Order: sequence, then structure tokens, then C-alpha cells
Amino acid sequence: MEFWKLLYRSSRWPSVLLVVGLCAVPCLPQNPPVEPETQQDRWPSRQGGGGGLPWDTNYGNWDNNIIIQEATYFIVASRMVRPGQIYKVACSVLKSKHQLTVRAAIQRNGVELGADSQLVKEGIPETLILRVPPTSVAGNYKLRVEGLYDSLFGGSAFVNETKLTFSQRSMTIFIQTDKPVYMQGQTVRFRAIPINTELKAFQGPVDVYMLDPNRHIMRRWLSRQSNVGSVSLDYHLSDQPVFGNWTIQVVAQNQHEEFSFLVEEYYQTRFEVNVTMPAFFFLTDRYLTGTVMANYTSGAPVQGNLTLKATIRPVKNGYRNVEAPREDVVRYFNFDESFPFWFPAPTYSSRTVPHLKYFYGVYNFHYPLSELEQYVPSLDGMEILVTATVGDRFLDEVIEGYSSARVFNNTIKLQFMGGTPQVFKPAMPFNCYISVSYQDGSPLEYKKLE
Repeated sequence: MEFWKLLYRSSRWPSVLLVVGLCAVPCLPQNPPVEPETQQDRWPSRQGGGGGLPWDTNYGNWDNNIIIQEATYFIVASRMVRPGQIYKVACSVLKSKHQLTVRAAIQRNGVELGADSQLVKEGIPETLILRVPPTSVAGNYKLRVEGLYDSLFGGSAFVNETKLTFSQRSMTIFIQTDKPVYMQGQTVRFRAIPINTELKAFQGPVDVYMLDPNRHIMRRWLSRQSNVGSVSLDYHLSDQPVFGNWTIQVVAQNQHEEFSFLVEEYYQTRFEVNVTMPAFFFLTDRYLTGTVMANYTSGAPVQGNLTLKATIRPVKNGYRNVEAPREDVVRYFNFDESFPFWFPAPTYSSRTVPHLKYFYGVYNFHYPLSELEQYVPSLDGMEILVTATVGDRFLDEVIEGYSSARVFNNTIKLQFMGGTPQVFKPAMPFNCYISVSYQDGSPLEYKKLE
């Protein structure tokens, strides 16, 4: 018994010394002890290709117990989320010795709405496609992207969450009417054209509401299917509608779009007055020319008197010329009207507005521009508004019509092209480019350049 006790005591001391020695070795100025050779060191052929990780040759799998360095990745996705949209996430793993399973998911208030996963290799970008539900509503949206080793069983390589912005506007809805103003008893014809973010026609149902100025629903069309991307409808106004701005409201996929049109009480005039003249004149032109036509709704010419006036005003281009008059200049046209020998020529006082006493449907006017130049410093850049007033003696009705034209400077403008100042060296060739155009920037005719 004493021998066995002594043997038991002698066998305990070496293990305690070994532990103490391992703890004391780093403190001693000696070479570190040589670690015993392991089984993996004796089989270097079982190392992974370039990775230094143990490889199981029997099963061809990575050892999941080995700590792996964090992978480098690059994710690109849209920050905006829309209902019914195809949401794409571009993923690229820049540095990793493994194949990663990248999983992307869209969450709303912590609830996952859609997800997709794909195996991604190093240097090969992939795209994850997620479908946002069409019935999605506003909330706290997040995009969660995570990379996993060995599918879902090898641990997480990276996890990233980013806040997203939700927009209910998933399409563009165009609403068109056949005219901007309607009167009582007329029919409003309109159409709605919904287009998604891919500029394709929306194929879902559309709800349409007709609202009066008090926002009361006068009529509704529910679950209307588009015909080749367009929903065409019409609404007949009553004889005594509520006058004001009416509204057409279109609802598609929880998105509201409105369009307003005006309903006014008015009656068709018995005749119309039209003034036709060129869109512009030059300073070198001698006359301001045009035509005045007045016809009944039946097409017959109007018999009455005519008054013409010209209003000179600057073009509204955001600023006012200093030399331009502060108030619009108004001048009435004089008429050289001839009468029969038996009819006494009328005399006008200085306060009488000049007018054509006998007007019959059409009148061509030629007014000298030189007379208009007397009242402004320059007609360059000015707008001339010609207003024609026709009165019918029998109907006792006066109707106006107007037309406008602009006056431009038609002189030639020369301009050196290139930067300034230009460098000129004596005895050296000098190349320059000159642009020739009118004052408004329009090019010259080829004949004038020759």
C-alpha cells in the first residue's frame, strides 16, 4: 500500500509543473517550447487552395469551426420603395475566399414583406429581385441585407440594415379633357391614362369620381378597366349646375390624382370677331398689316361699324427695359373711308374715337409703323396688340377680337467666337471664327452670306 501511495504522489507532480511552466514560459528569456505536432500539420496536402483552412477531402466541405475573417461587400439599392414595384438589390462580394449566400429583405414595422437570396461568388455581381406588395401602406421601412457562410448553417459574414423611404406614388396618371371651359348642358368628355415607372400602361382597375365645387360626388365609376392603357368616360352637365371649378378624381392602387376644369354660365355670342396678322415684324417694315373678319354663327358677314386700336407694350420676359415706357401706349387707327358723292362725309371732333362707319364682314388694315415709333424710344423687343371692336346696329351687340405681334431688329450681328482676350503674335498666323446672325439669334440666309 505504501508503494502505491508513493507512486500516486509521484504521478501528480509532473502535470502541475506543466501547467505552471506553460504559464511561466512567456516570462522567461528563453525560446518558446515546441508545440507537439498535430495531425493536421503532418498532412499539408489537405489544406484548402490558398486559404490555409482545413479541408475535408472525403466530403468536400469547409470546417465550420474555424474563425473566418470578415468579407468585404458592396450593396447598391434604391432608397425609395413604391407599392407594386420590382425592387432590385445589386450585390458584389469584393474579397472573400468562400461562396456567400446573400439574403435581402424589405421590412415594414418589423414585419417582412418580401425577401430573396442568392449565392454570390467573389468578383461576380448578382442582382436580388424583391416584389413589393401592391397593397403596401406607409410605415417604417427597412432594407436588411445579410451574408451567410455555407447557406444558412455556416454563420453570418455581415449584416446591414438601412432605412427606406416609402412613396405611395407608384405611377403617373394623366387626365385630359376635350376643352378647359364648359357651360350648362354640355357633355364633359375626358380620359385617364395611368403609366407606371417603366412607362408602361397600368393594367389594374381604376376608380373615377366626378366632384362638384363643393367636393360632393356627382358620379362615380368603380373598377374601370383600362383599354390599351386609357380609361375614356363622359359626364353630362345639367341645365343648372353648380358653377365653378369641378374636379375629376382618379384612384389607382391607393394613389389619388385630381384634375380641375371650369364650368361657367355663358351663352354663345351671335357673331365672332377674328383678327389675323403675322407673328412678328421687322424694324425695316413700313406697315403693320392684318385682316379683321366678323361673321355670324351661320357664316354670314356682319354689317356694322369697326374700331381698331394698337397697344404697344414690352415683352414680358422677366425684366423691363429701362428705356421702355412705364405705361402701355394705346393708339387708335384712322380710316380713309370713301363715301358716295351724294352722302355727306362725316366730321369727327378731337374727342371722337376714329371708326369705320360702314363695315361689312372683312377689313384689311395697313397702318404705318412710323406713326407708332413716335410714342416709344424703339420698337425693338416690343409687342403690338391690335384689338378690333365690331358693333351690330340691329342686334345692339358689341364683340371684340384681338391679335398680337412682336417687333424684332433685323440688322446683322457679328460676334467673335472663342474666349477673350484672344492672343495675337506678330508675324504668326491668327485664326479666328466669326458668327453672323440676326439680333434674335436666327441664322442668315445662304444668299446673304455669299
